[in-house]
Amino acid sequence: HKTTLAVLNYNGRNLLERFLPSVVRAAQAPPGHEVVVVDNNSTDESVRFAEKRFAAVRIVRMQKNRFLHSYNQFVPNCRTQTVFLLNNDVELIGDDFLQPLLRHFDDPRQFAVMPAVLSDTLAETYDRRWPGRFSWGFLGTDRASGRLEAGPTLFAHGAACLVDRDKFLALGGLDDLFYPYYGEETDLCYRAWK
Repeated sequence: HKTTLAVLNYNGRNLLERFLPSVVRAAQAPPGHEVVVVDNNSTDESVRFAEKRFAAVRIVRMQKNRFLHSYNQFVPNCRTQTVFLLNNDVELIGDDFLQPLLRHFDDPRQFAVMPAVLSDTLAETYDRRWPGRFSWGFLGTDRASGRLEAGPTLFAHGAACLVDRDKFLALGGLDDLFYPYYGEETDLCYRAWK
């Protein structure tokens, strides 16, 4: 499997300098993956910096900042079957970061995969027994800190989420009802689950 690693950026020149090298390294193991900075109309030096420092990284400029919803415009033009949606403040750890995630797409039913997300020393994973539930009229996702085993979730969040391009498009992407942010990833995963 080859994938597109799409780094969403808005005025994040310093974040790109710090974290984009890890994304470029992940794309080289094995080679053939594409790295794209999806720039949400930054007003800082982000684009100029990325073009100068990372010649192999493609830059796609959005006309305005639509937060995660910019992916609705970007994903249809991706060249790969899977797209790794990443925030500009995410560091990918490990030489073989992508392959364990991409293997899940051998199953044709797979919509999305989320890696373990580490924040300082906290590992956030999601409890496989309760991928989500309705409570008091809200759809919630349950977290199980410290458990690093695979399981279903209704919250493959946009900070680090590998998605099947065709399924993302068939679902209509992120619903504008949730613009500008909060709840759009859970809604997308819930629609995929259904």
